[in-house]
Amino acid sequence: MKPSGCSHLHSKPSNSRKFLVIRHVDPGQVVYGGIAYTNSLLAQITNAFPDTRIEQIFVYGDLNKLKSPARKVLSILRSLFTRFPAKIEHFMSRQFESSLRMRLSSEQYDLVIFNGIDVLGYLTLVTQDQRTLYIAHNWESSLYRQQIKRYQSWPLLGYLLKRDLGKLEHIENAGIELIDRIVFISSEDADALGSHSLVRRSTVIGPTFPYPAYQGGMEGDSHPTEKIRLGFLGNLNWWPNREGVDWFLTEVFSRLSQTKFELHIFGPGSEAFGNESNIYGHGFVDDLEDVWNGIDCMIQPIRSGAGVNIKVAETLYNGIPMIGTHLSARGLSLEKDEAIVLLDDAVAWAEFIQCDTFPNFLCRRTSAKNQAQFSSKEAVGKLEKLLGKG
Repeated sequence: MKPSGCSHLHSKPSNSRKFLVIRHVDPGQVVYGGIAYTNSLLAQITNAFPDTRIEQIFVYGDLNKLKSPARKVLSILRSLFTRFPAKIEHFMSRQFESSLRMRLSSEQYDLVIFNGIDVLGYLTLVTQDQRTLYIAHNWESSLYRQQIKRYQSWPLLGYLLKRDLGKLEHIENAGIELIDRIVFISSEDADALGSHSLVRRSTVIGPTFPYPAYQGGMEGDSHPTEKIRLGFLGNLNWWPNREGVDWFLTEVFSRLSQTKFELHIFGPGSEAFGNESNIYGHGFVDDLEDVWNGIDCMIQPIRSGAGVNIKVAETLYNGIPMIGTHLSARGLSLEKDEAIVLLDDAVAWAEFIQCDTFPNFLCRRTSAKNQAQFSSKEAVGKLEKLLGKG
């Protein structure tokens, strides 16, 4: 049984350049914001360098292995005795390491791409003459620090988590110093993790979407008289999303008239939130147009996390009016927009949603200028400059 899979994004003559992408999971097995971002970035690399062949290899070709509770427990235990934190130890595999080592020694790659911190444990396999690129999805140590904060007062667990955080910080900082080129999703993460030497070898490329923006619900359309349909789109197995939805239900939705509003939640894990009354968990949806057609506005009550929220970017690219926290728009350079309202207080959220002018807000669309920042043209130019045309 193979420990990993591989795929070819682009086939070109044998004398063309060749890039290898190392990913933690087969992108055909799962769908969430990080995978969508990487797929989009690889498409932009292909646009910038059409003569380049891109190969992908992934640690887990079988999603069941990724989700295995036994594997997770084993990773935590192993991390107590290795230099890797549990998050990276979870993706360390001797079979995959052997397969990757053989591939790197037998094939000549012009660029080896590490997709996120999950696979940085394999960085030492790359030789000095092989160029590397790191896709920094998040400021991972900052995100982990937020996640474990509630356990810091626990004597033994607090100590172990703090120790694990220290390992993660070391791996992240050391990896950034060793990698040749870096793509950050968020300018804030680039500033936080950056140094003077990093400026010359990194760039910030936000989410881009390779399909035409949604054209339904054009600005000025009248709003129907039935219940107002609020929507949330995201992976509910990801703790900041789950925490945000829990906060919205407890602190905001409970203050609203239950006869005037519905909440529709889309994404993996959302099924658990439905109440068969006015809260609907739709699960994973294949066609995003079904999401846009099924809601009147999007909510993004994110209160923890780091990096750029891909689903926020996709919502705005498609012109959907959005209410979010300031943190939900982190890393996005947004102009003032009548279709975007950012609030952090639960009472303010409830008051805005129930105000007399809210139906007018539902008829707005994201401004053309804010939508344009998610186009691919700028991304291609940045990649050409970062990786060179030669």
